[in-house]
Amino acid sequence: MDSTWPAHQQISKRRLIPLRPISTVRAHLSPHTDDLDPSDFSLMKRRATAHPCPHSPTYEALLRAGRRVRPLQQVHARIVVAGHHRTRSLLTKLLTLILCSSSSASGSIAAYARTLFLSIPEPDTFLFNSLITLAAKSGRPADAIVLYRRMSAACLEPSNYTFTSVVKACADLSASRTGRVVHSRVISNGFDSDVFVQTALVVFYGKTGDLHHARKLFDRIPNRTVVAWNAMIAGYEQNGLAEEAVAIFQSMQVAGKEPDSATLVSLLSACSQLGALSLGLWVNDYLVNKGLELNVVLGTALINMYARCGHLEKARKIFNGLQERNVVAWTAMISGYGMHGHGHQAIKLFQQMKSSGLSPNDVTFVAVLSACAHAGLVSEGQEAFASMRRDYGLVPRVEHQVCMVDMLGRAGLLDEAMLFIREETRGLPGPEVLTAMLGACKMHKNFNLGVEVAEHLLAIEPGNPAHYVLLSNIFALAGRMDRVEKIRNVMIHRHLKKQIGYSLIEIDQATHVFRMGDTSHQQTMEIYKYLEELIDKIKEAGYVPETSAALHELEEEEREFALRFHSEKLAVAFGLMNTSKNSFIRIVKNLRMCNDCHLAFNFISLVSGREIIVRDKYRFHHFKQGLCSCQNYWAPTDHHELDQPQAPTAPVSDPTSLFPSEESHSDWKREEKKMPIPRIAAGTREEATHPGTLKAALAEFISTLIFVFAGQGSGMAFSKLTGGAATTPAGLIAAALAHAFALFVAVSVGANISGGHVNPAVTFGVFIGGNITLLRSIIYWIAQLLGSTFACLLLRFSTGGLSTGSFALSGVSVWEALVLEIVMTFGLVYTVYATAVDPKKGSLGTIAPIAIGFIVGANILAGGAFDGASMNPAVSFGPALVSWSWDDHWVYWAGPLIGGGLAGLVYEFFLISNTHEQLSSADY
Repeated sequence: MDSTWPAHQQISKRRLIPLRPISTVRAHLSPHTDDLDPSDFSLMKRRATAHPCPHSPTYEALLRAGRRVRPLQQVHARIVVAGHHRTRSLLTKLLTLILCSSSSASGSIAAYARTLFLSIPEPDTFLFNSLITLAAKSGRPADAIVLYRRMSAACLEPSNYTFTSVVKACADLSASRTGRVVHSRVISNGFDSDVFVQTALVVFYGKTGDLHHARKLFDRIPNRTVVAWNAMIAGYEQNGLAEEAVAIFQSMQVAGKEPDSATLVSLLSACSQLGALSLGLWVNDYLVNKGLELNVVLGTALINMYARCGHLEKARKIFNGLQERNVVAWTAMISGYGMHGHGHQAIKLFQQMKSSGLSPNDVTFVAVLSACAHAGLVSEGQEAFASMRRDYGLVPRVEHQVCMVDMLGRAGLLDEAMLFIREETRGLPGPEVLTAMLGACKMHKNFNLGVEVAEHLLAIEPGNPAHYVLLSNIFALAGRMDRVEKIRNVMIHRHLKKQIGYSLIEIDQATHVFRMGDTSHQQTMEIYKYLEELIDKIKEAGYVPETSAALHELEEEEREFALRFHSEKLAVAFGLMNTSKNSFIRIVKNLRMCNDCHLAFNFISLVSGREIIVRDKYRFHHFKQGLCSCQNYWAPTDHHELDQPQAPTAPVSDPTSLFPSEESHSDWKREEKKMPIPRIAAGTREEATHPGTLKAALAEFISTLIFVFAGQGSGMAFSKLTGGAATTPAGLIAAALAHAFALFVAVSVGANISGGHVNPAVTFGVFIGGNITLLRSIIYWIAQLLGSTFACLLLRFSTGGLSTGSFALSGVSVWEALVLEIVMTFGLVYTVYATAVDPKKGSLGTIAPIAIGFIVGANILAGGAFDGASMNPAVSFGPALVSWSWDDHWVYWAGPLIGGGLAGLVYEFFLISNTHEQLSSADY
């Protein structure tokens, strides 16, 4: 090729474009061309000297030479040597070839392509689309979104290809807000009828949990492709709506669409959730009949389905037949053994996996630790947990911590479990870890520790009904029915409902659902009659109902009657009635089996001679000839002596001891505290963003706004009507009444959501008493101050600019005013504790807002003539800020906070006799 150029032309070209040093070229391309030989650079230097023109036949021929990345990188190096590293046409062609190469999705090549793209001046829509698509497909969704934003900033119009890739990236990141913004752009650009964009949006809404919008979009697709069907099936399955996923698959069959491997993977996962073995067997047969390749993805889905449907032998057969086994396949099989209680087999398979050269990931360790917990293999579990960091550099996540606490707790090692929580979570355990600990306390009937853990749990997640149910059970086992009633009232007050239990049983390829006391089944009469006879038979065999599992307020005989109609008992009666004597009975329950049902199923398997397999929320139970595969380890008997609570003379089981300070971290113990301050909890990051916290903050803002607007507004109106007589006796009485009535309303409207504090001093007093975390207190304070400020601004605007009166001293010194504020606020917060916070308040809680309003009105009459009787930093802050009058303002902060804190200390630690009876941070 070089010989085609005359010598004089070669010389002239050398003079026109000086060559760059090779080091410059390497620096420009590093680290993407580290594998180029030095000879390559010499060759490129000679050729670039001969043919520097970017449109020469040499460059065109090289760019047409192929799509292998290494030669194309050499071409890029030659372009840089020749000084054409900013030539748009050449770089565009080069990038296009690289993007079309088979290895473009690899991490290093994708990064190289992105670097090359950034060097192209003014890239067009095609290049942006290519890079966005590459980023979305190569596991870099964040890059795809960044490129999309660059494209928009460059005023380039996105196409349907752009939106398809960007929506996919949003789905992969679960970026709900960004995805909705992109969806609006899709509509405005007219691509909302494009089938590829529609399908991508169905996937996005499915992955972000918005199945309502996903289904609406799916229904609008006129000619649905298999990919669109798969998107809707996967959306339902991934969100736990397995029945809907199966229904969509059936509609897909009616529409005449052939399922592909992605369809079958989602369908198998739905079968796993439902325990629908018949449908899973159909999928397996379909694979064989269609001659579809059993790749590792399909194989893993089959393993998971068979394991979760109680057919462990078939799961192992599929596993053994896989030509390729990745970490996911090994993990699925290990998890299967663990769910069925075969801990030793799970550990053995885990060792085999490591011997095969594969390194376990964090999900594998969850499966291993769960298997150890199910089988009581404590030492094996501790070794596996230690090896995560030591051998594989994996940082344990919450899931691993939960497994460890569950394993230690179920083995009765409660002290070791508590030590693990303190050390592993650094004193800041999440709700999942505490829930596992609370379950262990219930199992081993450790009342004091259970209540202590529950207090922390309710402070973190006050809106989770499962925590209240567990705590209620603990109190019931301890015979504290007054506390059970208290918890029930709190749940009713907060509209919290426990999860409804149900059981599924599949017979003749039809799934039947039963709930406790269900009468909706067409065979109800026959089922109940058969169950009565079955209970009589197992009683003759030695079954004695475990009535502690029934509703605790019932009498013994009523409890026994209630136990008969648990959902799994109805399901097993139906199964025994409608299946042959040699068949298995498989039941799936969404909650954990209660002790009584577990005991009853042992006897049912004995008297019926049938093998019964139950999958509950945590594991499988294989009942055969009167024994369960869990050997009653997972459903412990009640032979432990109950740790009865004793009336302490000082606070016991400090509710914040799971959240120690750095100084006391190593010395923390479950013991009596001489000082109340350790009850104070800082709070967790999750609490700050929890919907319940944000709703409570909004409620505080609105309640404070109502109170300040009415209180300040009444004073301004009285002053206008009387010509400035707000400071007269009549004005004082009017202010007292207005504030009393306004506070009654403000507390009432906020009580159900935030507790209706409406006052930073009240919040501080409740915080000092350990009833609310510091983090939530700060959030409340911000909301209260904003509410007061906004109320004063509204008043100034709506009254034509009238000034909101700020608090001022009248005939008293600042120290005398400080004492007044301390005493008045002490009375206010003491009233709050007595009528709203004290767990023994009984029906007094219903008149709490009235009492609180009365004490504020009375204090205004007592102190209003001297310092205005604030008792509330928010009430004094808003007017001071709006009128910019700060004289002696500190008094109206220091006094209320000191008084409120003292009231909290006195009442919480001297008058409330049992600290365990405290429930939640916003219980008034």
